[in-house]
Amino acid sequence: GLRSQIGLANVVMMRGNLPKADEILAGVTADSEVAACVDVQSTALHTRSAVAQRRGELHRAVCLAYDAMKICPSPSERDRILGDIGAYFIVLQRFDAARDALMILDATAATQIVRINARVNLMVIAARAGDQKCFVESRARIESAALMPETRVNFLIESARGLRRFGESESARPMLVEARELAVAHGFSRSIFEAEAMLEAREVEVEATSSGIPENWEAAAGVELELRKMALAVS
Repeated sequence: GLRSQIGLANVVMMRGNLPKADEILAGVTADSEVAACVDVQSTALHTRSAVAQRRGELHRAVCLAYDAMKICPSPSERDRILGDIGAYFIVLQRFDAARDALMILDATAATQIVRINARVNLMVIAARAGDQKCFVESRARIESAALMPETRVNFLIESARGLRRFGESESARPMLVEARELAVAHGFSRSIFEAEAMLEAREVEVEATSSGIPENWEAAAGVELELRKMALAVS
């Protein structure tokens, strides 16, 4: 019954009623804790983090995802959650925290797919932080890897973004053309828009960050500190 409620919340979220989805998931989180269904509680918290992200509440998304990861019994699911935390921190431009999360994944991920996605996002961080040396090194680690279509599209778009930043716009264009063609073939509508916008020389942001000082900033800062400790432990 609790799992079906998570499924319902996902449907409600996809239809755009984010407050209702969050309300359903809050109920599942509480009920699963009482019932000692730890895996369901973790899934509900992780899904709530996705709802928070869609609402622009990225610091809250970080905290919910971290709470989910702490109790998650599945190694592969923990990897997914940690990858999401890294992605949230990238959007927040907290690059050191994002790098810690992704370095942990690169060192400990249970599957190669997760490890490759972490490396793509490490490249994204290097580009957005303006670290050309790290960007070049990160791309070199990925270029020869076999990538899933969605990962390949993301890699091409972010490679192009980084090349543009570092003054290699001509090299970026063929990547954007390939990214658009691949995105069209697989129906990745957001990536189609992003690639076309960049081909037309218009930059687009991957996500919109929230403005002002968030109420739960201290909690998110606590997550950053814990990731730093974890990264040092595996380095």
